[in-house]
Amino acid sequence: MTAPPIIRPEAALPLPLSRPDSFSAIYPATRAAVPQARELTRALPPAVRDAAEIVVSELVTNAITHADTAAVTVTVAADDRGGAHVEVSDDDAAHLPHPVDPSADALGGRGLAIVECLCSDVHCCSDDSGKTIVADVRPNAAGAADDH
Repeated sequence: MTAPPIIRPEAALPLPLSRPDSFSAIYPATRAAVPQARELTRALPPAVRDAAEIVVSELVTNAITHADTAAVTVTVAADDRGGAHVEVSDDDAAHLPHPVDPSADALGGRGLAIVECLCSDVHCCSDDSGKTIVADVRPNAAGAADDH
């Protein structure tokens, strides 16, 4: 499996989504943000809800674990293809995500690989104000990920 590039430094930070079916919230960068952010996925169509919940969980966990940030912004929207668009932002552009190859007994290090399995595109946009991880979740991806 070849992973898509996660870093696209030349890309500008995305504009906030303004679709009527988009939901956004700002959370303090604490462990409590993970279950709270998952709630944003509840309004998504059933075919993408479970996969989007996993993607949000993994990306928010990465932000609160690895970024030097006080808050995490999460935006979730249904797309026109039956999937979902997820953005997780923090104000730490110095710590960009990168896939790792964890040992078999490692407790972590698999989050980005999981996200990449569930998404058609995953990339990071950064500038001086921070970074945003953008993930486009495929419909029915949670069931398809069982095949990987």
